[in-house]
Amino acid sequence: MQFFTGIRNGLLLALPIWGVLILVMSSWLY
Repeated sequence: MQFFTGIRNGLLLALPIWGVLILVMSSWLY
């Protein structure tokens, strides 16, 4: 369970980074 908790926390921390990447990619496409 410790392993899965670490993965979940890592994904939650990575969410803002993914949001920025998506915004940058969408700004490039349009």
